Amino acid sequence: MIIKLLKLSIRSILRDRRRSLLTFLITFFSFVILGLYLGNIKAFEYMYKKGSTRGDYGHIQVLNEKSKPAGELLDSKTYDTMITVEQFKKVKNFISTNEYFEYITPRLDITGIVGTTKASKFFSGNTVEVKDAINLYSFLPIVRGEFVSSEGEIVIGSKIAEALGVDVGDEVLLMITSVRGSLEAMNAKIVGIYQLGSDYIDSLKMYALLSDMTNLIMTNAFSKILIILNNDEDEVMYKVQEQLNDFFQKEGLPLKAYTYYDTAVFLNQVISSMKGNFQVGLVILSIVIFFALMNTLYMSITDRVNEFSTMRTIGMSRSTVFSIIILEGLEIVLIAVSIGLSVLPLLCEGINNLNIKLPPLPGSNQEIPFYIFFDLKNTLYTGIVFLVIGFLGSILPAISVTKLEIVRGFERD
Repeated sequence: MIIKLLKLSIRSILRDRRRSLLTFLITFFSFVILGLYLGNIKAFEYMYKKGSTRGDYGHIQVLNEKSKPAGELLDSKTYDTMITVEQFKKVKNFISTNEYFEYITPRLDITGIVGTTKASKFFSGNTVEVKDAINLYSFLPIVRGEFVSSEGEIVIGSKIAEALGVDVGDEVLLMITSVRGSLEAMNAKIVGIYQLGSDYIDSLKMYALLSDMTNLIMTNAFSKILIILNNDEDEVMYKVQEQLNDFFQKEGLPLKAYTYYDTAVFLNQVISSMKGNFQVGLVILSIVIFFALMNTLYMSITDRVNEFSTMRTIGMSRSTVFSIIILEGLEIVLIAVSIGLSVLPLLCEGINNLNIKLPPLPGSNQEIPFYIFFDLKNTLYTGIVFLVIGFLGSILPAISVTKLEIVRGFERD
């Protein structure tokens, strides 16, 4: 019975090829466009998440419970909510046994003045350990020089270098307020200049060795602890976060763990905005498909009134006729979605090979590489939404056919 219904519905689609093709093309291109946009979101999220978690954010950040996640790279810190060396050791000993653990490092956020005899500039910086260059900062775009590796070395943003008129190999003076309130200073050698493409960050951010800065501000404590995991899945991050917070509560430590999504607020807002745009596009295109499909079926039904009356005359039930119309709508959408799923991986690869560049984001001066990763999971969800729209768009035409009286149908002929 099902096979018979499928054959009847397919014949109906082929009979009215022009209208069916138009609805197919609308559905197909809508599905492909949304699939490509989903792939772009996935690529954007992957690149920024990979670079951020293995840079300034980590998968997990541990802070004093009185502190709040900065939400951005540049956040002024006070010295009354520091993490002690003893607390860091306890966290390290606990997390080192976790199956998802890869790397842990303490951080000291610093702010101060960097300058020469001719110019000076405010900076906000992070301290790093020498091993961080290998484990964390492989994604940092250093345009000249290298990452810090010895005492007395710093890496600065391109806009800082431009404002001070310095380059790799030059020396500058750092001035920072210590935990005792005194103004401390040290000479530092510029060994690298990076350029993230954001004028705001490139004009403020600096990297220095942890040992240099703890000596300069006269403390052995840290602002936060960064934890890198060997798995980027969100479920893993939340699981480790929960384990850490349970440990802190059990041990009575005044600490709290935050995930990447709590700390990299700006980046995640950009991604959320892109996902919101996708949802708006999905709603708009779904409405278009709904009315296009309904119009196609209504026009097809109008031309086939005599046919449906004949079907009813020879004993075909109202439910069978209803099923035929529903199947017509579903088959058009299903064919479009199936072909779209086959074409999308090839389109993604082809577009990636074109090396397309997008305009810079607001506040940035660097073009964004346009990549698309085929997002099978969310694309399948989109296909399911389209099938549901196909079903809903077929209901009203199908109902109108079932309400048609046999005699009325022959009268129209």
